[in-house]
Amino acid sequence: MPEPISWLISFAVGFAISLASSIIPFTSAEAYVIAAQASGLGLLTATAVGAGLGAGVGKVMVFWALRYGKRLPWMRALAERPSREGWIGRLQRWNRRMLALVGDARWGVPVLALGALVGIPPLYPMVFVAAASPMRLWVFSLVTVLGRMLRFLLIGYGVLAALPG
Repeated sequence: MPEPISWLISFAVGFAISLASSIIPFTSAEAYVIAAQASGLGLLTATAVGAGLGAGVGKVMVFWALRYGKRLPWMRALAERPSREGWIGRLQRWNRRMLALVGDARWGVPVLALGALVGIPPLYPMVFVAAASPMRLWVFSLVTVLGRMLRFLLIGYGVLAALPG
């Protein structure tokens, strides 16, 4: 059985890195989970739970900021950008269709869960759409936290399964 301090440290570092990652899009909580498991420095459950909660708290912070700041002109301009050509344009159009479903009563939660668990559509822009939709905060929070926790657990178990011995 791990020492409580080891569990707390794994949880806290996972939480902090994932919180930063959920707000700053070019940082990666997934890379931390992989490194923590590959190096043996992080306890898997504590790291995954901390990272999942950190991602949830960060996304809720972004959600709240967007919900109350959605009337800003630069937010409208961002949503109205034209699509590119080629495969990038097709990917952008597909992501926009998926993101449009986030505000839908029937498809919003499954699409959000898919984004939280596998990252398609990306969770970061989904927060923007969810904040502008009638989706309730508690639904958004619950689906995001559970999806991210499961994602980090699966990544960690995948790393542990790939390691020799």
